[in-house]
Amino acid sequence: MRMHSWIAAHNHAYRFFGGAPCITIPDNLRTGVRKSDPYEPLLNEVYGQMGDHFGTAIVPARVYYPKGKAQVERTVKIVETWVVAYLRHKTFFSFPELNEAVLERVDDLNEQVAKDRGASRRELFRRDEVEGLLPLPNDDFEFATWRKTKLQQDGHFQFERMPLSETAYR
Repeated sequence: MRMHSWIAAHNHAYRFFGGAPCITIPDNLRTGVRKSDPYEPLLNEVYGQMGDHFGTAIVPARVYYPKGKAQVERTVKIVETWVVAYLRHKTFFSFPELNEAVLERVDDLNEQVAKDRGASRRELFRRDEVEGLLPLPNDDFEFATWRKTKLQQDGHFQFERMPLSETAYR
């Protein structure tokens, strides 16, 4: 996964839920974690900055400890069954059309009352989780690409094989 996609996924998720959690527990993937460690993993610098921007602590799941994320894996299986399996034989001609169908199906899943809890996922989220969310900043975290380059004597530099003028960035 590319870093800009990973950051965009977090931006969209936090906006969807209406806030950021106090602690974000992602999987221990290479995009977000530079050095894996059971007690003190080293986060990718940009990912850590995104956590600071939203005010959430990022604590990756422990490596080789499947019990730490069992509930999430179960939920992924439910969503795959409820959404992906349901839509697999339908034909879509645009991404907005597909996204609309997926959101519709996810809304149906969230409104379904769980037998063991006597409430829907949406009701449980509103009752138990919303109060614990941190308010979001006005703007999303912006992913930036930083490169070192040399400024030539004529005031030009090169970025991704494109010669640019120094005055273009003042």
